[in-house]
Amino acid sequence: MGTTIPRNRLGPLQTPGTPGLASPASPASRPGVAGVADVSDVADAAEVDIVVPVFNESGGLAASIRGLHADLARRFPLTWTITIADNASTDRTWDIARGLAG
Repeated sequence: MGTTIPRNRLGPLQTPGTPGLASPASPASRPGVAGVADVSDVADAAEVDIVVPVFNESGGLAASIRGLHADLARRFPLTWTITIADNASTDRTWDIARGLAG
């Protein structure tokens, strides 16, 4: 199972067994990010997929994913997608991941 959170929004849910969504957001161009003077040329061509494997992570999942999402939106100059890959959790992990994506 996996759920994808596209850049700049908590996007639609990916149901178990479905391929991930591509990020719909346009690439960012932020002068001075990570020591790069202009990242627009690189940002147009690059996309980064971040996969977060989880198993029974209901206690800290929401805060961790929201923090990751905020840091990427604020500081990462390339187009990116966060995918939560649930490894058959038996707690509320999948419900929380769906809530984050929705």
